[in-house]
Amino acid sequence: MTRHAVELEELTEREEAFGTRGSGRRTLVERQRREVRRLRDDELRFGLATISRSYRDRAAGSGGEADMDATARITEATGELIRNPNETLLLQALFLDLPVGGRNGV
Repeated sequence: MTRHAVELEELTEREEAFGTRGSGRRTLVERQRREVRRLRDDELRFGLATISRSYRDRAAGSGGEADMDATARITEATGELIRNPNETLLLQALFLDLPVGGRNGV
């Protein structure tokens, strides 16, 4: 079981044992959602930074302006994550906007 599932199970057991209402279930669920969102944002930022680094390295080797523009576009998309966008649409738009691969496999 995940930590979140264990926390919910423990809360349910407490509610059943003591018959309490207002036991903090909503607060717990909201906290868990924030944690999941933060983790997902961190993973997206890490992935985008990795892709950006590949374009930057490729631009440094060949001086490609398109590759530098790609790093700027990735940085812009990373900044847009702050506003809680639709991540699927954000990533689709970004990947369609980036130049296709080269020798580094970007």
